[in-house]
Amino acid sequence: MVAAALVAKGSTFSLEQVRDAFEQSVRAPEVLIIAHSDEVAVNAIVSVFEGLPAVVVKVPQSEWGLDSDSYRRVLEFAVLEKGVSRLVLVGHSQGYTEDRVQSWQVEQGDSSRVINASRESGSPVLEGAKRAQKTLQESKQHFVNQIDGLYRHEQIGKALEEKTLELYGFFYLAQSGAFMAYDSDSSTLRPLA
Repeated sequence: MVAAALVAKGSTFSLEQVRDAFEQSVRAPEVLIIAHSDEVAVNAIVSVFEGLPAVVVKVPQSEWGLDSDSYRRVLEFAVLEKGVSRLVLVGHSQGYTEDRVQSWQVEQGDSSRVINASRESGSPVLEGAKRAQKTLQESKQHFVNQIDGLYRHEQIGKALEEKTLELYGFFYLAQSGAFMAYDSDSSTLRPLA
């Protein structure tokens, strides 16, 4: 049961919007889900926590800054003030790239794919595949870095250490529709069995 969903445009959600989402809930939310804005991935993860009241914040992974003041305030509000016991992060294989260039884009009006690759450096298909692989690797690393930063956050790290907060990290592979899970022991992503 989703108590409230909060869709953010870019990183422009605020603590006040999150407070409102918590206030609109009939039952006190136990789960805060921060997810890359892909409906397929979000719906799959929400179904895992079915029956638990949750607040879902959908924001592009490229805009995440879990170590920023605005995210810190939201996380502290949810965990320390509202008693959220589960924090779920949902990353995406196409969610982040340092140069923010998408390897593939779908044209509006038809489903044909256009390769955004330079023909000067060889095969456009090969260049597109290289760029897609680079985006995947950068997205994975960004996701892991964001989660690792939560362990260094004073209040959130303490809640994780004391086991009053459970942290789940799921990484969606858009190409296959599969998920990987964050392994806190090795600070890596592993396939879900």
